[in-house]
Amino acid sequence: MERLKLWKEQIPAWDEDAACAARARWDAVAKPLGSLGKLEKMTANIAGMQADADVTISPARLYVFCADNGIVSEGVTQTDASVTAAVARSMASGRSSVSRMAQTAGIEVCPVDVGMLEDAQEPGILSCKIRRGTRNFLREPAMTRDETLQAIQVGYDLAAQAAAQGVRLLAGGEMGIGNTTTGAALAAVLLDLPVDKVCGRGAGLDDDALRRKREVIEQGIDRYGLRAGNVRTGDEGLGDEGPEWTRDEVLRVLSRLGGLDIAALCGLFIGGASHRIPVLIDGMPCAVAALTASMLIPGVSRYMLASHAGKEPAMRYLLEALGLEPVVHADLALGEGTGAVMLVPLLEMALAVFRDAAQFSELGMEPYRRFDTK
Repeated sequence: MERLKLWKEQIPAWDEDAACAARARWDAVAKPLGSLGKLEKMTANIAGMQADADVTISPARLYVFCADNGIVSEGVTQTDASVTAAVARSMASGRSSVSRMAQTAGIEVCPVDVGMLEDAQEPGILSCKIRRGTRNFLREPAMTRDETLQAIQVGYDLAAQAAAQGVRLLAGGEMGIGNTTTGAALAAVLLDLPVDKVCGRGAGLDDDALRRKREVIEQGIDRYGLRAGNVRTGDEGLGDEGPEWTRDEVLRVLSRLGGLDIAALCGLFIGGASHRIPVLIDGMPCAVAALTASMLIPGVSRYMLASHAGKEPAMRYLLEALGLEPVVHADLALGEGTGAVMLVPLLEMALAVFRDAAQFSELGMEPYRRFDTK
């Protein structure tokens, strides 16, 4: 817990002056005001994150945290855990879906073994293994408190390393069969929502398997008394102290129901914020990690960017809770960081206009006048 307290003190203030300067530069470009919509808002937000109106997002790096989940043994997925390692190897060879997309966008892809059952020895896979998969949360807590904190530390350290290497934009991705189950379980508790509102079909489940998945999540939540209205009794249950959760409560939920990939992503968001690096949110497990990070350390969400809306039902509620709006609406459900990678070329195109397009003053034109404040 001491390291979390230290990290909280390290989160820099978001720079409103830099953001205002970026908005002013946008308004000087010879085009209708706000006509690039969310992309203008997002680049101005990045200026605030970087404390510099001269926004740059290159070089960019994607960390894909790979881990297996013990809950798979309860029949909540269509495939088994062997797929996790297979896709991690595909990333290392540059042949996975996200690898091909990232190469097109000029983004470095770094698969990280934070908790796979197998040891993938291929060059290109960074080994930061905490343990060989989580435990089955229906039978026992998925992780110990120490394992959870170790995984968070992995993500934080990688963000710090990226900052030292001059990386200007980070993206979070995950690969782990079963992590839409762990993600939905965390979302149901942290958002205090019914399981059927946040739990979807993942990589593809029929109606019977979806019912089973939802039942497993409900049983896991009940097993540990993890509902926000519960009165804490000993080590179990959450406090009834109002809307603000304690750091200890959030960690308890994450360790009982979560995954090593989600915990590591949580650390990546904290580390990015600590070093003024914007971090792109990908799909639902990544968005759950973003929410968890923001609940552990307030202020971290100012350094997050939402990439896409996603098909998982929890995404809508998670992004609303974070106060973030996605740019890409394409019914994406692939994971691996693919949605986050897809946003980067859009941002680069917007920044090309931001930096180099003709301004009203250069063309001898009267600038547009702003009548709204939104």
